[in-house]
Amino acid sequence: MAMIKSAICSSPNAAALQKQSNTLVREELVKAHLS
Repeated sequence: MAMIKSAICSSPNAAALQKQSNTLVREELVKAHLS
């Protein structure tokens, strides 16, 4: 997980990728919660 985070942080599109990954995580949490 740390490796993925550092790759995101060093990317020029860090903000967009961070937002995208946060959205994916949120969706996974919602799915896990609903199931």
